[in-house]
Amino acid sequence: MSLRSTLLLILVLGGCAAKSSDSSEPPPSRVEVATSPAARPTSVVVEPLSPETDPGFSPPLRARIEPDAPADTVTFGWKTPCSVPARSFKSRSGKGSAITRMNIVVEAREDGDVMLLESLEFERLNGEAIDTEEERAQVEASLAMARAVMPRFYISPEGAYERVVGMDEMIDALLSWRGSSEKVADMMRQPQMKAQLQAVAGDIWLTWVESWAGLALQPGHPVTGSQEVSAFSTSMPAEFVVEHLGTLEGAPELRLLHTRSVVDGDEAREAMLRMLQGFSDQVDGPPLDENAIESMRRVDDLWVAIDPDGAFPHHVRRETVIEVNDQRREDVQAWEFDWSQAVGCR
Repeated sequence: MSLRSTLLLILVLGGCAAKSSDSSEPPPSRVEVATSPAARPTSVVVEPLSPETDPGFSPPLRARIEPDAPADTVTFGWKTPCSVPARSFKSRSGKGSAITRMNIVVEAREDGDVMLLESLEFERLNGEAIDTEEERAQVEASLAMARAVMPRFYISPEGAYERVVGMDEMIDALLSWRGSSEKVADMMRQPQMKAQLQAVAGDIWLTWVESWAGLALQPGHPVTGSQEVSAFSTSMPAEFVVEHLGTLEGAPELRLLHTRSVVDGDEAREAMLRMLQGFSDQVDGPPLDENAIESMRRVDDLWVAIDPDGAFPHHVRRETVIEVNDQRREDVQAWEFDWSQAVGCR
């Protein structure tokens, strides 16, 4: 992927600010629901992510809603120092798949708590194990760059992402990796672009923790509304649903939660065109044809099996489908956390 394509993806993945509104029934999600005689959901099954996923990595997530189940409040409670081993799966349309392992570390510093990733290693590429020294040497260059651009960031006592540690160093590493021109390098260092990178650098923490911390949800009672998805000084309207799918079977301390966000329609299409034109202007590019984007739709689904007493995620899955004109891209990500091997944290 070119740097231009990478940046366009970064822009589309901008941070969100939500505002409530009336909404109809939530959109359908990839969840099988069994109902009781009174037609109240009693159990749900979220199927494995993708045929590419290792069966052992992504088992079905099964949850159950008991009659008159009370609401749950997710309360952030990570303690420092904290180190927890994790594995991640990532697949992108036409780009293959990868499984990596890492340690997620949260450490206390004088000016706040910082989250970083350590010991990042490939475990499998396109379904094939990385077992030999020769195979590890072949992927070392990619790993070295991934480690260099991996964001480190501050998190608040409430579990919210605050800002990146060493933004300039991260940008320098990214530019070095891509061998970028001076014009692109200057654009990357502009305050507007830095602000956008700041907004999206904490996306991984938003996925794992911040989306859930502070939520109070009643099992089986979805919450729906609208939000504005901001990217490169442009806002796109989105509809969302947040739902509590019940207690995870075999793990009574865990709750299965789900969110879906949909960006669609003429207003979203026009906003994306403005966003891309703004980016083109930053690199002195040509005006874009106002018909360059005829249609645009983006759907994000996010599931988490989480311990609400502390906001400790155990299984996280994210699927993104982006359709622009006649092109479609699907991204799949998943993470598993081994809290039995954690050091500190609680």
